[in-house]
Amino acid sequence: LEALADMRPVIAVDLPGHGQSQGSLMHDMEAYAEWLKLLIDALNLNAFVLAGHSLGGIIAQQFARTFPEMLKGLVLIGTGMRFTIPHGYLDMLNQDFAAACLVSGRQAYTAHIPSDMLERGLAMLHRNGPEVLLQDLSLCVGFDSTAWAQNLATSCLIICGKQDMITP
Repeated sequence: LEALADMRPVIAVDLPGHGQSQGSLMHDMEAYAEWLKLLIDALNLNAFVLAGHSLGGIIAQQFARTFPEMLKGLVLIGTGMRFTIPHGYLDMLNQDFAAACLVSGRQAYTAHIPSDMLERGLAMLHRNGPEVLLQDLSLCVGFDSTAWAQNLATSCLIICGKQDMITP
């Protein structure tokens, strides 16, 4: 974000109930797209490039489908048109949140990352708490844009990692 901010204005958003944002978690992608539209209207933004990572990438896809006229482009990072979450993982999440966070961290990052980066990622999951992670994963499991993603009329940059075990 810092490098991008040297070239263009950048706004990084915490979703409601995530990070430092107040508010309630949303229960479907359409609600997140509507929430994002309200934020963009409040900020009085014109056409812009929307980037989303993981769950944010799903929300970005939904936003592009619902409000294509607002976008100059779309950047999807480490996300997908649908997600498969192993059933055993959701059971682990309900039984042992700390262990589930560790599994998430190990799958989300390459084995060669600096330990402080993994620690920051795990700290974020712990701060948000088990309800947020469970709701986010439930939304990911329920999302499938394969029937309509090819019809999006927005230029799109897709960034994915060869070693990404969650969204290969």
